[in-house]
Amino acid sequence: NEGAEARMDPNIDNLTCFDFGGDVEVDNCPAENMCVGANITWGVPINMDFDNIQNALGSLLEMSTLEMWIFPMIAATRVTSVGHLPEDNNHDVYALAFVAYIIIVHLFLMQLFVAVLIETFIVTEKTANGENMLTSSQKRWVDLQTRCILQSPRKKEEKKGPFRSRCFRIVESVYFDYFISLIVVVDTAFMVAQHL
Repeated sequence: NEGAEARMDPNIDNLTCFDFGGDVEVDNCPAENMCVGANITWGVPINMDFDNIQNALGSLLEMSTLEMWIFPMIAATRVTSVGHLPEDNNHDVYALAFVAYIIIVHLFLMQLFVAVLIETFIVTEKTANGENMLTSSQKRWVDLQTRCILQSPRKKEEKKGPFRSRCFRIVESVYFDYFISLIVVVDTAFMVAQHL
């Protein structure tokens, strides 16, 4: 007990006595009025409490994110009367209130809040056609793609002159495509045959 900066009973999770280097045992301090003097301080060892409205709202907000919500619940189930040490499982019904709060706030309200944020983002993007989300180079790229899509291909014009016109018709026919494909397959077969 000597030289300890602070000593807390390991079985206590909320209001308790802190021994700052004195010879007083924490177990001998069951109430706040016995802690006054004797180099002992009465305090709350958890950082979430409901002592005032500011702390209560902060604790509820922190609990709604599921950040260490179990500790204030355990502390609430051990509450006795004001100024007295907590007792294990003194008010187990309080745990139901904490679980109900977590279910209602986290699973419904927080998810609803996130859904509204996402919906607002989508609506903003659609109403502005997404242009307020793009950089100037991205806007130019979208404009170029739009122009490319709107362009229609030009029809191939038959060449003038009898010889050029005949060559054009031969090259554009389906049979010419088959012939070229056959030539490629035969050429590949000859190359394979050389290496066998």
